[in-house]
Amino acid sequence: MPVQESTLTIPDLAGKAVLVTGGSTGIGAALVSAYAAQDCRVGLHYNASAEKAEALAAEVRDKGGEVFLVRAISPSRPMSRASSRRRPAISAASMGWSTMPAACSAASPTAR
Repeated sequence: MPVQESTLTIPDLAGKAVLVTGGSTGIGAALVSAYAAQDCRVGLHYNASAEKAEALAAEVRDKGGEVFLVRAISPSRPMSRASSRRRPAISAASMGWSTMPAACSAASPTAR
């Protein structure tokens, strides 16, 4: 069954910043696309699916949306205290936004 484009418009979302964890695949990717279609500024948080995240970000940008990629810190690769200080925190400022985004979690735990 083909995916139907939504014609729903929610004016209150336009211009809002949203961070979607697990945003590169599945439900998270659908949420990224849906928020972008509502003219939200979207933080697309991903872990292992870098290529899918970059492809989705390009698709959002091609449609005129604003998206910022945020790579997850993998729990399987613990960071030293020094390297964690060098890694930028997810913040409004790090995404170039003046307000902290709302968060929407679609991330699933990584299987071990």
